[in-house]
Amino acid sequence: MKHTTELDYHNGLKDLINRLGYFRNKRNLSAREVSLRLGYTESWYYRVEAGDININSTTLFALIDLLEITPSELFYYDLTKYDEDKELLELIRNMSKSEKEALCQIIKMKK
Repeated sequence: MKHTTELDYHNGLKDLINRLGYFRNKRNLSAREVSLRLGYTESWYYRVEAGDININSTTLFALIDLLEITPSELFYYDLTKYDEDKELLELIRNMSKSEKEALCQIIKMKK
């Protein structure tokens, strides 16, 4: 089992912060607007996006709701591919175990 190092944690946190800024900008929301909707000061939100302060899970989920995204979308491995992969992921999610196994075999044959 791989142990998470402090560097891994720092890089993951930095990536999460960048993603929050990405989605805020994608929704054309200012930091001021986000902070006011969440009930915080504008400087508080700037400090969040700068990585100076951590937020709790309740605030994170409120932010996810405000940005009109899902936790899956926020944490997806590659933001540029999420929209492209979303339909395929939904189809796979609804497959039976045997259908998933058959799909895996097809994909392996293509390699």
